[in-house]
Amino acid sequence: MAMKKYDVEESIQNQEEYCASKGYPHVAPRDGICGNCGLQIYSAVYHEPTEFQKSFGMQGWVTGFSTEESKGLVTWCPHCIHSFIQW
Repeated sequence: MAMKKYDVEESIQNQEEYCASKGYPHVAPRDGICGNCGLQIYSAVYHEPTEFQKSFGMQGWVTGFSTEESKGLVTWCPHCIHSFIQW
């Protein structure tokens, strides 16, 4: 399996271009920083499992939108699951 690429500036540009080309509203933070958790949505963040999770064989995981994933509509934070859509 290929490693995912994470490039903040390229991802921000991808999201702007995607929304403009499709006529979709750009709801993701323009700088990529989630207003809820403060993490960069276009960066990889590693999460260490708790001891309880490890006892079930769970391993660590990574959240964040890769550069490839930023070419689609981004509407939520991959780290805290906060929605960027205002109702």
